[in-house]
Amino acid sequence: WAGVCVEPNPLIHEYLYRNTRDFPSVFIFPVAIVPTIYRSPDMMWVHQDMLSTLTQEHHDKIKRHNKAVEYQQVPIITQNWAELVRTHPGPYDFVNIDVEGLNWDLLKDMPFAAIGAEMICFEIDPESLYQEFCKFFAANGYPHQKRIGCNLLAWRDR
Repeated sequence: WAGVCVEPNPLIHEYLYRNTRDFPSVFIFPVAIVPTIYRSPDMMWVHQDMLSTLTQEHHDKIKRHNKAVEYQQVPIITQNWAELVRTHPGPYDFVNIDVEGLNWDLLKDMPFAAIGAEMICFEIDPESLYQEFCKFFAANGYPHQKRIGCNLLAWRDR
């Protein structure tokens, strides 16, 4: 199979490269995809267990729930959807997105036609927007949906 793994956290790039070396059609794209309306950060907060975030709000939320989490800030590269699609054009069979605090804005910015995914898995964050996530997916051609934990799986008709 083929795929593009978009991962901004430089602490796990070596792990990803090592675990995909037997898959020549898998490309590791070491950037953060951010919404075009968002001021692109040049740093992200990362934790040794790979818990990471791009926003101060999400950082603070995690710290409130787990005061033991010790973050460090690391430099990253950011791009938007248009840049991803230009360098790695679709269609994609499956897209899984979890961007810790930017999910809703990134979803609203997603070029569904250019990506052409049959199925999308998106972390529901913030939780209060669950119904909006469902409506948004349906309005963009993904009428079938299943909630799995904190994720929403959405797919097209075949």
